Amino acid sequence: MKSRPLEYSQTYKGVLIKACLGNIVQQDCDAIVNAANGNLAHGAGVAGAIASSGGSQLMRESREYVKKHGKVKTGQVAVTGPGKIKCKWVIHAVGPIWKGGAKDEPRKLKNACYNSLLEAKKLELTSIAIPAVSSGIFGFPKDFCAEIMVQAAKEFIDEDSGTLKEIRFANFDVPTTKIFILALKDLFEREVEESKEQSEESKEQGEESKEPSEESKEQSEESKETNEESKEQSEESKEPSEESKESTQKKITDYFNK
Repeated sequence: MKSRPLEYSQTYKGVLIKACLGNIVQQDCDAIVNAANGNLAHGAGVAGAIASSGGSQLMRESREYVKKHGKVKTGQVAVTGPGKIKCKWVIHAVGPIWKGGAKDEPRKLKNACYNSLLEAKKLELTSIAIPAVSSGIFGFPKDFCAEIMVQAAKEFIDEDSGTLKEIRFANFDVPTTKIFILALKDLFEREVEESKEQSEESKEQGEESKEPSEESKEQSEESKETNEESKEQSEESKEPSEESKESTQKKITDYFNK
């Protein structure tokens, strides 16, 4: 019996976000992201696998990029052709080396992921595959890495995903893949809960607007009482007093007795 693939996906605002087990260089996407260093000297890990698959052309373009533009800063990206890899572009993202979180590593990792997506948007691509940047020899905690990268993808979609229709987090090992799957599930569960809470709040506000408050009820009663008093005063003003009647009668009698 064939086992089910290790993956999880959800569609968010028209974009498929997916976490899956697989070799980054074998992903059928317009672009793949390389977990690079600032010198684009692709050695071990994901970078080594991409360099090996891309061949001499990819290595040459990487060297030429650094020669022309200088070292790629942490959190930034560079773009080269794919060499022999079957995609359109390779986006080299420079993630931070983990130093306990005291050197602004979370923000730099988020930038590396976000800028990779932004570059794909500029290139008008429809799909991109991203590995767990910085979680290998750079030592970034995998669970924290997954949380940051998944959140960066959500924020990118919230702002404007452009032509992108699929963001795929592809990793070659089971433990990292499972961590990214959990991060995605957690994100969407939070989205569902927040949506429910907002719906309940809107419902409560609607009920409150339908039912007048105690204060408004009291004001209404006071208004009624005031209206009754005004009505009584108006009736009294219409009917002359007994004293006024007697005075008028006396004047009439005096006039005829003259």
